[in-house]
Amino acid sequence: MTAAIALVSLGAIAQNGHEISVYAGGGIGGLNPKSTNIFTIDKKNKAGTNFGIGYAYNFTESLALVSGIDFTMYKSEFELEGFDGNYFTKDAEEDRVKFMYDGKGYHESLKATYLNIPIMVRYSYHIDKSWGLYVSAGAKIGFRMSAKYNNTLQSLSTKGAYVQWGEGTDIPVIEDLPEQGFGEFSNLSSDGSLKLKTRISAAAELGARYAIGEKYAVYLGGYIDYTLNNIRGDEADSFMKYNQSNPSEIILNSLVGSFHKRNMESKEFLNKLRPISIGLKVQFAFYL
Repeated sequence: MTAAIALVSLGAIAQNGHEISVYAGGGIGGLNPKSTNIFTIDKKNKAGTNFGIGYAYNFTESLALVSGIDFTMYKSEFELEGFDGNYFTKDAEEDRVKFMYDGKGYHESLKATYLNIPIMVRYSYHIDKSWGLYVSAGAKIGFRMSAKYNNTLQSLSTKGAYVQWGEGTDIPVIEDLPEQGFGEFSNLSSDGSLKLKTRISAAAELGARYAIGEKYAVYLGGYIDYTLNNIRGDEADSFMKYNQSNPSEIILNSLVGSFHKRNMESKEFLNKLRPISIGLKVQFAFYL
């Protein structure tokens, strides 16, 4: 008797080939950064959310092609207890100077929103007239809508060495003229936008489906969305930058969009960003 009821329900679904849905979900959603070995960076993927409008075409009672528009929000935080570096630049008077710095207590918050277009295949197993299980798998292409950072630095010490004016231990070093960019600074901060790349991800869902009559259904399940490519943008600038036009204001850039300089060598702090989101999703669907 149960099998007969299920077959009747499956026949109704097959007749309603077009499915429209709205959904929302949340869990862990971070930029999932991979760091180089310059300094020890504490990285945390924070809570993320997603919501969207889905479309599915049911080829049969069990097999469907799923697409739609999906918005996913990511958040990550970075902490760097201490760092140092140096490089040659020009001061406010156009004189060549070796800019040396030593910072402590760095914190950065990064938020990004992507618009995704999924292409997935869903398989459903119907237990009875109302209940069923489903699994979906496929890929998504995601386009950056926004990506912003906000950072703070507790303390910074800077020095300026004028190598061309001395020799050996007699090289002039300035460290007590903060108005010229050399001295002690505290409570620095900055914010801005980042140019992250388009993302390609592998996605999967697993959960249960509850039918409400022949025209409506509710899906509840878990999801995972892992980015396959590196979305980090091209190197932008030095992480800690001497401000030639206004030396008293040191320029502090994002770890994501900058690189570290020391002794004529440059290297990224973070060389990969592969966003990941894992969580639970609720979806309300109706059939046309």
